[in-house]
Formats: sequence, structure tokens, C-alpha cells
Amino acid sequence: MLPSLTQTTTSGSTISTGLIGRRGNDLNIATVTGPAIAALGTAGPPSTEKKDIAFIDSGNDDLRTYRVALSTKILASTEWENPSDGTRIEMHLTDVTILTNQSGSWVAVKDSASANYAHTTTATKGMFVKGDGHLFSFFDGASNEIQAYREGADLDPAMSNGNTYEDAFGSDTHTMTGTWPTAAYLGAYVNSRLAWSTGSVLIEYTPMAHTDKSGVWDLLGSEAGAFHASGNIRCIVPFSPHLSNANEEVIFVGTNEGWEITSGFLSYDRLVRMQGARPPLNHKAYCTTLNWLVYLTDNKGIFAINARTNIDLGRRFQKADGTGFLDDMLISSSESDAFGFYNSRKKQAQFWFTTSASALNDRCAVLDFRRGEPLAGESKRSYERRVSCFPWKIKDGTTNDWFSTVYQTQNGPIGALNTGILYTLESGDNDLGSTIAIESDGSTMWFTGGDQAVALLKQWADPNLRIVPASGTTLTVEIFEDWSATASATLTKLLTTATVGDIVKFYTDFQGRTESIQVKFSNSILSQTYIISHLVIPYDIPGAEIKA
Repeated sequence: MLPSLTQTTTSGSTISTGLIGRRGNDLNIATVTGPAIAALGTAGPPSTEKKDIAFIDSGNDDLRTYRVALSTKILASTEWENPSDGTRIEMHLTDVTILTNQSGSWVAVKDSASANYAHTTTATKGMFVKGDGHLFSFFDGASNEIQAYREGADLDPAMSNGNTYEDAFGSDTHTMTGTWPTAAYLGAYVNSRLAWSTGSVLIEYTPMAHTDKSGVWDLLGSEAGAFHASGNIRCIVPFSPHLSNANEEVIFVGTNEGWEITSGFLSYDRLVRMQGARPPLNHKAYCTTLNWLVYLTDNKGIFAINARTNIDLGRRFQKADGTGFLDDMLISSSESDAFGFYNSRKKQAQFWFTTSASALNDRCAVLDFRRGEPLAGESKRSYERRVSCFPWKIKDGTTNDWFSTVYQTQNGPIGALNTGILYTLESGDNDLGSTIAIESDGSTMWFTGGDQAVALLKQWADPNLRIVPASGTTLTVEIFEDWSATASATLTKLLTTATVGDIVKFYTDFQGRTESIQVKFSNSILSQTYIISHLVIPYDIPGAEIKA
């Protein structure tokens, strides 16, 4: 289906000088690509004998836009629910401040003294962590302390020795103890403890919340301590894989040496070092599904791990000759900017990454688990028949930056540009201000009639298609031969005579003799939505029996 959003604009208060927006124009929205034919191939699993990726979707993402005043960069975003009354607000952690929309427009949050809050030092990476009824902000930069928020216009005092920590439930207050960190950009709330790291080999953690005369505020408490990893820490992920023990939270610690999995931080907790799992790329290029922690690796791959095993999910995004979708990743930029997001409604793990020094997250590798996630121990040939790959691209990636983060709200996911423009996804529209049509196309894998290493000519008959139109659709079908980038045959089919929801059956007038064949589908006019439910390409090998 075509991607959908709505468009409005709202101005925020200016925090720094300069225009809000991108390249001098705060309404110069990028033309991006999205899941234009999300149902392509759902009638049957894609072949695992692939020359290229299963599907290619390209086109525009449309949007609901807000303009957020900021200096340079959004590091992390979240929706926060007030623990006392359930109201929801959105917050952005930027390189210079923390923004909130609780007043109806985007402004800097106030510090505990009711003045506009600003970081002590400009930050380059950070994250939000929810726990103990608080929203904690972790970010790097010398002298930058962990910030805490509960409700209202002001932050609570920073997490520092001697400051006051107020319970989110009730009115009790506590005096913070111990030496608290600065520049801690990795954080987690695990087993009712607050934990953090500055990217060294060390994770520090607090006592459990609301223990006798102690809590997350008490670094001098007897249950506070430190965990030493085997390498420099890149991410800390609390997770309960459903196919393991969904009632037991375990801690996945990603380092430059690989992964360590522990059930906790105490002496009796189990510690496993996962052999064979590649190190994660950075602190945010991961997401969790029901059963797997899926992440970008530091060698341009996508792996998934749980408490039992690890699997390679990115193989189909790569090629042996280094020209695959993920192979184009620029590690030097993606180490700081790449991120992951799990769309729970679509059951998709989405990974944005950068391919050029002049771009920002211009590509997104999508793994679709709608037909079921892999099972532990399942063969690659088996689960790849269910897990589809969608490579998305922004149009003119060296000119148009894409999202710096995507975050979940009660009403759906929102994508944020570094320049402060927010995109509300899944909202029902499919244009950019009714002026830019969605350019969507989808290609099948290359059909080789078997093992692609066997170079046999096939006599291809006419491809037969079944289409379910969701609107008046003009469908263009192109045929490509022997991995050529130029179509050898083209058919345009007008589907307006069909009732929406009916199945339209037709075939392309094509017969050729090649080693391989690929079919590409595209629409050409705004709002043309359709589902390809069936595609059959009969062929025979000269001198052999006819196959289908």
C-alpha cells in the first residue's frame, strides 16, 4: 500500500539564531521513498535463489509537518506519559537543549530553577530512558549530567551528589549520594535499576528502586555497583525474548568485541558471551521485535540475537561483488547517525543509514516479519521465505537528508529531520501538500529457473498477473532480461474498469529466451494504490520438460 501522512505546520520558539529548516527553506521537504507496494508477493513466499533483493520500493513519503526550533541536530525523541495524570507530551533531545511541546508549541524545557535549560557542553549523541516514573536524558559532552524529568514545565535537579530526587508517586524526596557521571550517553532501566556507561568497558548501576532506605538515587547504597564488559560498550539493551522466557528480563550488552548477555548485575546472575554475533554499529542502530534484538553490524550487515542464538538477516541486502544495498553504507557517517526503529503495527524492523559524506541517512533497510519471525534453530532457507526485504531510498539523497530519528507515539510513528521538521507517518494521506505525486515502483527478484550458477537458456512464456486495485490505477509492467538495467518490454494496463477490491487478471505480451528475467511494476499518478496478489512466469528449458 502507498505510504500515508497529513500535512500541517506549526512554528516553535527560536532558541538560536538562524532559520529553522533545510538548506535555507524550511518547507523544502525531501522527496523520499516508502513501502509503495507493501503487499507485493504476499500470495506466496519469495524464492531464496536471489540475484538481488526481493523487492525494491521507491517513491515519496508524505507527511504532517511541524517546524521545531533548534540549533543543529536532534539526537533522540520520545513521547512521555505523565505518571500522575496520564497526559502525553513529546520531547526532543538535541545537541544543545531538550525541547517539549507541552505548551502547544515547541520550546526549550525549563531547568529546575525555571530558566531555559541548555547543555553545559554541546552533545553529539544521546538517548531517553524511562524508569521509576521518570524520563532520564543521557548524552555525551564534558560536564553534561544525567537529567531527570517527571511533569510540568521544569526538569528535576540533575542526577548529582547532594541534589534532591523526588518520587514520581507521592511526595517523598531523597538526597542523591555518590559520584554521578558526566558524558554518559548510554543508559538503560533494567531489573528496576538505572544503569549507564560513557562508552568505556564499565557499566555503573544503582540499587533497585524503592528498596528499604535506598533507590535509584543512592549510588552509595549497598546494591549499587559496576559491571565490567570485555570491550568498549556500544549499547545496553534490556529485553525479554518471547521464545525464551518472556517473564525474565535479560540485559544485552553490545561491545566492540561482540555481545554479552546477563540476567542481572549480581554475583549469582548468569553471564553468556555470544559467540559468532558481530559487534553492533553504534548505540541506536537496533530495535527489538517479539523474539529478536535486530541490529546493524559494524561490517555493513544486519544480525538478530536472542538469549539462545544469533542469525544473519541482512544477507539479501548484500552482494558478493560489494554492490548490494547495505554494501554502500558509509561506516564513518553511519557510526554516529544510523538508527533502528520497530514498527509494531507493520511488524517491520527499519534501519536508516548513510551512503555518502554529503548525505544523512539516505537509505533504509526494512525487514518485514508480517508472515512470522524466524524461529531459533530454523534454517535460513526456511525463514527467508517468510521475512521479506524492502530497500527504501530518499530521492536525491546527496541533496535531501532523511530522518535523524523515528519514534513511537500513541497515534503512530513520527520521523524527525535534523532541521526540526517532523513527519507524522501512517496518517492516511499520500502526497506532499497535494503537489508532488508518489513515485512508486516494485521489482521482483531475478528469476533464474533454479540455481543461478547454472547458466541455462530458458524459453519464457507470457507472465500472468492478478492485481487487486484499491483505486483507479494505471499499472506499468516492465520486463528485464539477464540482469540488464534497460527494459526489453513494457505494458501499461488501465484498471479503472474494475470494481475496487476485485481481482484483475491479465498477462504481458512477452516471449523471450534468456538466462534470467525480472518484472518491475510501477504506478504513475497520485493515489494509485494496488496489491499484486499473483505472478506466474511459465518457462521451459529447450530439450527439457515444461516447468511452471
